[in-house]
Amino acid sequence: MPSLRPAAPPYGLVTPLAPCRALTALAARATPGGQRESLLACLTGARLALGLLPPLLLAEDVRRARAAAAHAWLGALGLPAAQAGAAARLFEATTGPATQGAAGALRALATAVSAALNTAAAAELEALARLLDPSARADHPAAAEQP
Repeated sequence: MPSLRPAAPPYGLVTPLAPCRALTALAARATPGGQRESLLACLTGARLALGLLPPLLLAEDVRRARAAAAHAWLGALGLPAAQAGAAARLFEATTGPATQGAAGALRALATAVSAALNTAAAAELEALARLLDPSARADHPAAAEQP
């Protein structure tokens, strides 16, 4: 039986693949005013960090602009000091050319918000940290999987 689904038109948009799906779903289900803001800070940091990796490989000036906007947003959240500091360090680490600093900062943020993370979201953040860490990429070929 032929498919009843019409072919996508040539001008149609491709459905984007969302990074960190478990973290995104967890943040969407969290209640506002508590864990949601912590999880959104993690998600924002992860998305900024993805700009250091292929296929994005954003230019440094673009990464700086994104980090500056994220800093402004972070200031409005009212996160606990440990979480806000860890998020700010991650945002700043994404502006430079080296990815290893971003890997450490991402792990520090995941530790700071660990009470809000479930197993799947924590695993996504660790997988991204391994992708950002050059020594982990060299030692573990399986770390090439994107979260």
